[in-house]
Amino acid sequence: MYKYFLNLYSAIIVGGSVIVFGFPLFILGLIMPLLFAYSPNQGRVPPMGPSLRRSWARFVLWAHRVRIEMDGPGLTYLKDGQARIIVSNHQSALDIFVNSATLPKKIFFLAKKELFWVPIFGLAAWMAGTIYVDRKKGRRDRKAFDGISQSLANGNSIFIYPEGTRSKDGKLQLFKRGAFILAIEYQTEILPVSILNSHELMPKGALYLKPGIVKMWVDKPVPTKGMSEGDRYRLCELVQNQIAKNLDR
Repeated sequence: MYKYFLNLYSAIIVGGSVIVFGFPLFILGLIMPLLFAYSPNQGRVPPMGPSLRRSWARFVLWAHRVRIEMDGPGLTYLKDGQARIIVSNHQSALDIFVNSATLPKKIFFLAKKELFWVPIFGLAAWMAGTIYVDRKKGRRDRKAFDGISQSLANGNSIFIYPEGTRSKDGKLQLFKRGAFILAIEYQTEILPVSILNSHELMPKGALYLKPGIVKMWVDKPVPTKGMSEGDRYRLCELVQNQIAKNLDR
């Protein structure tokens, strides 16, 4: 019975906040493309988009009494305004709220294209700076890659979960190499971010968030200047080992 009420509470908070914070972006998403004003795939979103995304995430965390503790030698690099590829482990659906609430506004998230069709949320997320990728096409999805290129050129960072999906048990999964190929192709630094304890607060399959503390550790950027595509395996392994080490803290 207690778990039932937890699920109901989280559904009301998350669902209600998606409507409140996402509806303005949903309307913009219907209108603005007709005016050719904004599109994440052109590296442009309405100024209020990232602000609403952050406010939504912070409200959900506050309502569930989830606090975030940030540390690490790379914290200052989140605020220097330089465009980077930001990668993080993915323990839980809670990570999306944590990252949206804490990372700079000038960030475009990469997500699977199926999420675009989630009512209100999909279009609102698009207007807040989400670039949807067709995972079946991979690197042949030129529309997504054009958006990534334009976003970086406009000074926006790109955020990617290189595991590709949430972990079932909270343990780190093998990284896919897409994020690292992108970083090498655009000669862009990689900023590794490690999320700890989010799986304990919201395991995969859970519909509720437990109160507690999520820790975020930010490492210094990993340079890619001078690297070629042949270095993608080494770069991927380097960053994965770095995040794995942080998870053992």
